[in-house]
Order: sequence, then C-alpha cells, then structure tokens
Amino acid sequence: MLRLLRYYRMLARLGLHGIDAASRAACRRHAGRLPGLSGERVRGELERILSVTDPRPVLAMLAEDGILDPILPMLSAFDRADRLVLLEPAPDWLRRLAALLAAGEAEARDLAARLRLSRHE
Repeated sequence: MLRLLRYYRMLARLGLHGIDAASRAACRRHAGRLPGLSGERVRGELERILSVTDPRPVLAMLAEDGILDPILPMLSAFDRADRLVLLEPAPDWLRRLAALLAAGEAEARDLAARLRLSRHE
C-alpha cells in the first residue's frame, strides 16, 4: 500500500503529466487498505508531498480519490492550505500540515500520534 502513496508523491514531484486513469482507479479501489500502513511511512510520504513547491493539485487528487479519509480524515481544510501555499516564502511541510488540519486540539494530538511526530514538531 505504500506504493499507492508513492504514486501521488511522484505526481507531486514530477508534475501531473504522468496521470494514468487506470493507476488512479487502482488507487481508489485499494484506498481502504491504507489504514494498515505505519504512521512513519504515511508521515514520510506526506512530508515529501507537502514539501514540493505547489502540492495543491495532488492534495486535491488525494481528497477526490478518497485516499486521505482512511488514514488522515482530520485533514480537510484545503482552502486554508491553498492560501498558505500562495503566501509562504518557502515550502514548510509541517506548517502546511497544520493548515490542512480542520479540527481541534484533540484531533491535532491524534494526528501527531498517528504520524509519530516528535515533541518538537
């Protein structure tokens, strides 16, 4: 299932030129198996996706394809993240992650635990 997240990471890094309808359909079909991925693996892929200059198209695809819901349902504030990407001087994956978080303190703690974020992060 890690390959599923890597597909979206590669789209984020290389651009949306490589979109393959069959691959996206396969990702949608297997999204329900994502909760089995370790938090560290999810975090690594999410960090790489959020670190590209403009992750917004891929974030939209992740949401549209139902990839985020099984693993990180608390990430849904896409409008706030969109505004942040336009304003920030340099990509900061953690700031972008915080902008995507559409929940309160308890959900933020759940997210930190799920992704195995350090106390510093």
